[in-house]
Amino acid sequence: MPESKKRHFVFDSSAGKRNFVQIELKRNILMMDQQLKETYINEAMSLINDEAMMKQALRALRSIKMQKAKVPCHYTLEELQTRLELSEASIRAGRTYTTEELCKRHPLCK
Repeated sequence: MPESKKRHFVFDSSAGKRNFVQIELKRNILMMDQQLKETYINEAMSLINDEAMMKQALRALRSIKMQKAKVPCHYTLEELQTRLELSEASIRAGRTYTTEELCKRHPLCK
């Protein structure tokens, strides 16, 4: 019998039924997670031959990741002022990139 079809029974005198239900719920959640991953991969693979769609999907995925990663600023006013001064010093020193140079480094910025 395949591993996903096996049922794991855990019985003890006090909470046998509860343990069985918990194991079944965990198994069902794992199955849903696996099915979701497979569906996601299949959808992504359906775009593999369309470069424009792949780029669009990649931009959307990165956007979602960035939205999830956003957290409130944790810098003090003094730390922000120091970062600003360092950035302005880098600009005065000529440590900058043009838009074209950035697009060469990151082709998906177009």
